[in-house]
Amino acid sequence: SETRSPSTLFTPEALLVSITKERRLLIGHLTVYISNNSLTITEVREVIRILFQTHLSYEDRASRLSVHRVFDLILSSVPEISDFFLSQLEAACSKSLLTHHLKSKSLSGSCLTLLKWSCLLLKNVNERINDYLPAVFPLQSELLYSI
Repeated sequence: SETRSPSTLFTPEALLVSITKERRLLIGHLTVYISNNSLTITEVREVIRILFQTHLSYEDRASRLSVHRVFDLILSSVPEISDFFLSQLEAACSKSLLTHHLKSKSLSGSCLTLLKWSCLLLKNVNERINDYLPAVFPLQSELLYSI
């Protein structure tokens, strides 16, 4: 049984392991913490930051789906995190689009992942969707162009 806190268990280095099963297990633990409301808002922000920071490493479908589920859970259960999520999405999009000058499979995959996460944001902001559309639509347009 794991007794360490989420902040010591969940690090960028831990997510960058080459073994998919270990990464998915770690993300599964994270899902339990979020479901049980065991994370502070600061820890939730750190989780989002780390997942965006490491998004290029989720090349396998299982890892991408696990992270997608975590983001969906966070956005649906912690609505006040939406602005922070958007800021991380914008930063990740800028980084992906600026560091990949030529279309490639890795750029397409990264952009598709970010596009899906932008849709999760819009799905979960509910009545505030009009506040997010002006920021998210241009990002989605650039991402689609890069796919």
